[in-house]
Amino acid sequence: GDIMKQLPAEAKRFAQIDKTWVKIMTKAGEQKNVIGFCYDNELLDLLPNLKDQLDQCQKQLQSYLETKRRAFPRFYFVSETVLLDILSQASDPTAIQGNIQSIFDGVSSVTFEKFKPAKGETGTGVIKIVKLHSPEGERS
Repeated sequence: GDIMKQLPAEAKRFAQIDKTWVKIMTKAGEQKNVIGFCYDNELLDLLPNLKDQLDQCQKQLQSYLETKRRAFPRFYFVSETVLLDILSQASDPTAIQGNIQSIFDGVSSVTFEKFKPAKGETGTGVIKIVKLHSPEGERS
């Protein structure tokens, strides 16, 4: 989704890596002698190249995550997995609900409300957080 739009070259590279990996695994599943398959010259050349490409994708992704962390320092306190989950659903603000406690210690959930566009504005309006809920059930 949104991450693929931000990193189109890496998304394309990763899709190609994944496609190649699926082909390798399909071919491996068809082999009766897996040891012979592992020593296939094509496979021995292909796997290090795939790993190098995957490392490039990882490096670019980490750089992207670092820019997001610099923009919102609370992201430094969440794992890469959680941050990827949040960023991959950026077009749906309500999707952060499951990760809100890992971003804000004293907040267990939030209440969202959709507001209509202001007079003279176009669009579908905005979704805003209107209440914070603590783990103890307090609201503000």
